[in-house]
Formats: sequence, structure tokens, C-alpha cells
Amino acid sequence: MSEALVKRATKEIKHRIKAAGKGTELRLAGAGIGVVPPAVCERMAAFARIDLSDNQLTAFPSEVFQWKQLRELILGLLHAHADTFHSRQTKRQRCTVTDGNELTVVPDVVFELEGLEVLSVARNALTALPAGLPCLPRLRTLSV
Repeated sequence: MSEALVKRATKEIKHRIKAAGKGTELRLAGAGIGVVPPAVCERMAAFARIDLSDNQLTAFPSEVFQWKQLRELILGLLHAHADTFHSRQTKRQRCTVTDGNELTVVPDVVFELEGLEVLSVARNALTALPAGLPCLPRLRTLSV
């Protein structure tokens, strides 16, 4: 992972955290992020919903275990309310689906998030269904 990639991702994530203010949702969809730098994971821990869809993620940092407040983790395609996701065409238009990332496996650290209720990993390059699903007792929605 190049230093420039990490620096760019860190800057973008910090910017979006600031834009989220005191909200419970962190929208990182389509941010051009190829990595979630460990240095920003602690700052992301306050959010109940994190949308990382439509990026180029291939891996996840182990520091994700800090996201104890997280209830929804969106890493790929998710059918949702029309006002949830921004369209790629214009900021004014809305759509009901987002694209995935480049993950081949669901990182094991995700299964430490016992409060997770929604997990979307569709439109990634998964080679198998996640084996750790039984470790998520509150999971009610899974999109693969």
C-alpha cells in the first residue's frame, strides 16, 4: 500500500467525518478510497452506519474492532431507501443501489462487531460466503 494512497484516503475520510458532524452515518460511498488507514479507525468508531461502497477496497484494517457502535456496514450493493445513496450522475439525483469494492473475503475482524445488524458485501469479488456469520447474533440483513 503506497504512502500516497494512505495519505489521500486519510484526508478524504477525515473530511467526510467532519462533514457528518454529530450524525450517526458516515458516507464514504464513491470516495475513491482504496484503503481504510488504521490511523482513522478510532475516529470512525462513533458511527452507527458506515457506507464504504463503490470504492476500491481490497482489505480492511484490524482496528475495525473499535467500531462497537456500528449497526450497519455497507461494503457493496444494497437496495435501500431512495434518499440514502447519491447517484454518480449528479449530487441532486438519488438511486437505490450502490456498487461494491474489490474484497475477496469478508475480513474476520468484521465478525467481532457483535452489534452489527446489517452487512452488505454484494458486488465484491467474494470467493465464498463468510464463515463467521454465526458470530453476528444481531445480524438481520445480509446482502451478498
